[in-house]
Amino acid sequence: MNMWGTLVKLDSNRKPLIATTVLLISLQGCVSITGEPNIDKTTPVFETQANQDNQFNQSISLRSIENFRGTSIFPIAGHVSPNMPEHAAREALENGMKSAGIYAPFEDSRYVLDVKMLETGEEGALSSASTFSGITRDMEVQYVLSSKEPDRKLFNEIVKSTGYASCSNGDGCVSFYLVERVAAERSYKESFTKAINAILELGARTLDT
Repeated sequence: MNMWGTLVKLDSNRKPLIATTVLLISLQGCVSITGEPNIDKTTPVFETQANQDNQFNQSISLRSIENFRGTSIFPIAGHVSPNMPEHAAREALENGMKSAGIYAPFEDSRYVLDVKMLETGEEGALSSASTFSGITRDMEVQYVLSSKEPDRKLFNEIVKSTGYASCSNGDGCVSFYLVERVAAERSYKESFTKAINAILELGARTLDT
């Protein structure tokens, strides 16, 4: 007796299980083993905080996050490479700002930060890279810092960052996209760290506000 003959003779109580099994078999090959970058691994941690002499001490809120589109397991969606969604990028960046001592809730802030992803550097399904040769994520993110009253730009920079991961580098010999996720996490963290450090340096100067 073939497999389908056996399935037909099963009682009705097993129909949900059969349906689930058939669905999983149908989906096999239509999904990718991937995952969003981990928030904890993209959050900058600073050993020292902005002191009272720093202009931006506990005074900046994160106003907007744009073009952080997230990750999908379905290739048809067009973004299976590991990318942070907006809510995760916001959490990681706000946590980094808190660690640096420059964060404030919007209602208490004197300055606002707007962040826009310009280039994710994602490899995608047609990539020629491999987990053995290594995967690189080169990102470009624009950071614009403005005063609230008056509305004046104080900082407008495009920050470039690079993250690299490979099987031979000890980053795990697993799915291509899971190794790419490690590279992405490193690139996100470097970008957030560079931006916050630049703002800290700016705040340490004497500015006419």
